[in-house]
Amino acid sequence: MACHTDRFIPNAFLDISNWLDRKLNALSVYKDEIREYPHPRSIKAVRDRARVFGSEVGYEAAEAFGVIYWR
Repeated sequence: MACHTDRFIPNAFLDISNWLDRKLNALSVYKDEIREYPHPRSIKAVRDRARVFGSEVGYEAAEAFGVIYWR
């Protein structure tokens, strides 16, 4: 059962190992949104977060989601 919280607690992961470079290239197009590391919108932080999520579920890189309702 999901409950409301201010913390992100992912419970579904999508393997993006083959897409991580493409994701980072797409993100880099938005120059006004990118910040220097250690900001969460830095390229390094986004890459590192994908690798950490991936390592939690056995992938090289993963996108994490918090599913609150599954039908």
